[in-house]
Amino acid sequence: MLIMFPVGTIVVVGWLITDALFGWPAVAQLAIWLPMTLVLSLLMLRPFKGAMINLQYKTGARPGGELGERDDT
Repeated sequence: MLIMFPVGTIVVVGWLITDALFGWPAVAQLAIWLPMTLVLSLLMLRPFKGAMINLQYKTGARPGGELGERDDT
């Protein structure tokens, strides 16, 4: 979910800019931006996962259990 926001922003803005500048048909736009979405998602996956694990480590996050089972001391 976290990767969807920056990738989606890049792809939508890129689509709008290329459509405004070049006026390519939708099939050409899809041929460019669908693979770009996949590539950007895969490239951002590892750094975002590392950032999330780092935040969990620094904040002392622990796995939760059943409702009311967690002991926050």
